[in-house]
Amino acid sequence: MNHYGLRIRDYWARVNPESFQQVEDPEVFFGEMGETMLTQVDALVPQLMGPTPADETFLQRVGRENAVRKQAEEIVWDDLVFVRPSTTPEEDREEWASTGSPVALLVEWADRVQDPETRQYEPSADSVAAEWLLPESFLNEMVASADPYRFVETDQAKVVLRQSEDARYRMFLESRANEE
Repeated sequence: MNHYGLRIRDYWARVNPESFQQVEDPEVFFGEMGETMLTQVDALVPQLMGPTPADETFLQRVGRENAVRKQAEEIVWDDLVFVRPSTTPEEDREEWASTGSPVALLVEWADRVQDPETRQYEPSADSVAAEWLLPESFLNEMVASADPYRFVETDQAKVVLRQSEDARYRMFLESRANEE
């Protein structure tokens, strides 16, 4: 087993012990993965190296080759070896929500639309409705309210915002499934 196979074996044992335990013959399996990684890295290095500059010294070339090999290893590692941690649907949803647009952005938009000086620079209600998958009437009510921050705290608004979030999450899942 080459050094890549050893690294892969140790990595799997550490981050994916359930899958590691299911490997019937670890020596063969990780040996083959190590050979595959070596082959792919060796094939990628010349592509990443490109032509040698005319004024490049021997030491510069060695340094560039070492840097390119590390880059190739990272690329192949990510494609071949890296184990994405398994998550529950609830954890996926929570992660999606934490990277999405918080409701505060929507409220700030409504606040700026209420201000005659900034209104003209803001996107229209129909474009915001399309982006957030919200009824335009909901946005119009928010803008017409005395305080958009309190408006989104009402039970009715929470229901509509939750429906919007659910719809946007479904769209996210569909787009992710289409990518795979």
